[in-house]
Amino acid sequence: MNKFSHHWYPVITLFFLALTTLLYLNQIEPLLSIPVPYLPYVSGHIILNNSIDPFPVPLKNKTEITKDIYVYAFTLPHSQDILGTKPGQFITVTLNINVTSNITRPYAVLSSDKGEFELLIQDIHHGGLSTIINHREIDSIAYINGPYGNYKYEQNFRERIGIVASSTGLSAVMPIIHQIVYDKNDTTYVNIVYLNKSGNILLKDRLDGLVREAEGKLTVTYVTDISDNLLIENFNWKDVTSKQLLICGSPFWEDKMIDKFVNLLDFERPNERNMQNEIYFY
Repeated sequence: MNKFSHHWYPVITLFFLALTTLLYLNQIEPLLSIPVPYLPYVSGHIILNNSIDPFPVPLKNKTEITKDIYVYAFTLPHSQDILGTKPGQFITVTLNINVTSNITRPYAVLSSDKGEFELLIQDIHHGGLSTIINHREIDSIAYINGPYGNYKYEQNFRERIGIVASSTGLSAVMPIIHQIVYDKNDTTYVNIVYLNKSGNILLKDRLDGLVREAEGKLTVTYVTDISDNLLIENFNWKDVTSKQLLICGSPFWEDKMIDKFVNLLDFERPNERNMQNEIYFY
């Protein structure tokens, strides 16, 4: 008996070691399926906290809303995680091109919910990030940093906020609109003039839904051209002391709009991007 036990002891020991290892690996299998960069993060974590390290996020889906313009949805590690941007801020997105080079661009966050966020991106067909991401597969990885920007919307920041946006420029202010609409204690009145020259109105369903939820504190006017009379009709707020105008579009277009508001409606000309100014431009 002693000889038998002694002979099989190493085999029995190896069997139990293998069994223990198998049970352990089976227990942590869900963790092994998660990419290594995600492991330090726990449910409910704020993903972006001004860290210099880029954070990897997989592409969840891509929805074309009109020609060459897409809503990209990205997944956060856990269903309770939040991105961490404040309404009015933006992030940077980096894509690997090859083993030696990357490309990075800033983007406003269209929407952010627990476990995911969205970006509105127009493919300009110049071979930049907007074109590269348009050809990426679902579950491919992008890297994000942030948040950036000195505009951080606060409850009842102004009595009235005017928004003049062009095409994809709307994404910069959508989180602000969401914040005001769904905060029942925020009484700010928001008036939007939204320009889409082609007549294809981006995100119209979302905006119309916000108007229905806003209980009278949000107005949206859809236009294909912005005339002086239109601006005067919508933003003749000379007697309103607590007001702000947000302008969102291309730099040249923003400069043109700023000139109009200063000359036609006596808004104060901004010298820099400061959220305390009467006019803030993205």
